[in-house]
Amino acid sequence: MSLPESLQSLRVLVVDDDEVTVDVAEMLLRQLGITRVERAHDGSVGLIMMDMASEPFDVVHPRQSVSGKHSVLAEHRAAMLAAVSGKR
Repeated sequence: MSLPESLQSLRVLVVDDDEVTVDVAEMLLRQLGITRVERAHDGSVGLIMMDMASEPFDVVHPRQSVSGKHSVLAEHRAAMLAAVSGKR
């Protein structure tokens, strides 16, 4: 199965401290045809990558259990989504 070409160009950031989880997520995304996948091993690194990116990420996939620094990532992500949708 592959996605429409318009979705295959998405830039995705996968954030998790479990390398196997990131490997699986990246593999699944690539099987769908998404090739612009970047990885962060924790929320702090994910935030830095988001802030320093020359091109914004279209999708940020944080770890499933949100706590500590990951909650900061989730809050940052929610603020970005609100800004993009004009609900800020």
